[in-house]
Amino acid sequence: MSKLNPAKTYIFKATDGTVDAAKLVLAKKILGENLSFTETDVNYTLDFSNKSFADTTNEIESRSEYASKKGLTSSTSIITDENLTETIKIGDVEFITKPIYYKGDNDKVIQQAFKFGKNVDNVKVTFGNSHSMTEAYKGGIILENSNATIEADNIASTTLTGNLYAETMEGLSENSLMKKLTEASKLPTLEFLIGFLGSNWNYYGTGIDKIFENYYKTGNSGKVSLNALDAPFDAKDALNGEFMYKEDGTFNRAYNLDINTALLMAEKLTNEIKNVNISGNMTSDKDATFIPTNVRFSGNVSGLNFTTTSGCGLIDFAGVGPKYISAPSAKIVVKGVGDEGKFLGRVVDLSSLSKDVLSKVSTKSQNVGKVYLPTGVEKSDFTGGYAYSEYDNGSSASTNRAWEEAGRNGTLPSDSLSKLDVKTKANNPLLQKLLDENCPVYS
Repeated sequence: MSKLNPAKTYIFKATDGTVDAAKLVLAKKILGENLSFTETDVNYTLDFSNKSFADTTNEIESRSEYASKKGLTSSTSIITDENLTETIKIGDVEFITKPIYYKGDNDKVIQQAFKFGKNVDNVKVTFGNSHSMTEAYKGGIILENSNATIEADNIASTTLTGNLYAETMEGLSENSLMKKLTEASKLPTLEFLIGFLGSNWNYYGTGIDKIFENYYKTGNSGKVSLNALDAPFDAKDALNGEFMYKEDGTFNRAYNLDINTALLMAEKLTNEIKNVNISGNMTSDKDATFIPTNVRFSGNVSGLNFTTTSGCGLIDFAGVGPKYISAPSAKIVVKGVGDEGKFLGRVVDLSSLSKDVLSKVSTKSQNVGKVYLPTGVEKSDFTGGYAYSEYDNGSSASTNRAWEEAGRNGTLPSDSLSKLDVKTKANNPLLQKLLDENCPVYS
């Protein structure tokens, strides 16, 4: 490219119907309007095997020169300003440069990407041993054609490294290299860090759960080795202001996670999973390391052993409950039991179980304040209970919503009830029921 004379006029020609998109864009950068390219029926390629993505793109548009041109200085403080996006377009290729954040010369990220137009249905990419996400906007390859594919024979031997910023993922709604991680069967090793530019640290909405789901389904769980930050996966926003549970305590709706996806995320990403429905079965023995807050399990999870003592709000085992869970600040609802089940919540609702199944259940802990037994079953019939817990009969569903709300706030329902006057509490059966559930336990 150094031999190109910007004063002369050139025509870019495909070689055997193939065009290196990086070389095409670089030539356009050097020659500007003196370069023409009119071919449409071509195959686009990108090759990062000898020169990394970061070096390849920096040669096209130097990030330092871009910052100087845009007036970004040591006093600049911005987060993703679309007005500063710069593009080089030729044929069906658009090269993008944009600041993801800029907080002075020593704290900045300028990202770049190749964006292919709607007429392109396939891009062949050769990766190096590693591909840094820090400089690559949405992985560095974007396809306007929603059905277009990225063909990369060596992607399974590539490692994605660097920093991936949550605010740029946008739920993986755009066809890009990142989106392909949710669909492909040949997958790279993941060793990047998901960073957050703003104060709302939350993995929900990024699309990362869809990546985890595909890695599990394709047998690539061992290739996930992310550097994780202390952030939850909280799908409260999926409810659009509603609640998981209706006022009568019946289930309304919630964002869905597969049980294997949830377990893999807990192991590799975050153990805080909130405001979701977890579907699927786990009947073989498996330690669960995540902390459930407002989580409904719709399947049979009788093989799970929750190893972390935590969680709050409502934990609803609508199918078959686990072997063990301890959540002293939560209400636990159990609709079915496997070979055994120890459920240690502040409130435990066993009212849906039959009398003979209760012999498999234990709630023996001083942290268990109240237990709801099936109608007609006496406290003396339940040998698995803690002597100083309170006992009642029938469903506690009417308090589900209150526990869900408390879980969102990281509190107990009693924290809100304590602010109400005595007359209000006495004249409202639901409030009185919640007060009973939140009484301290004395031994």
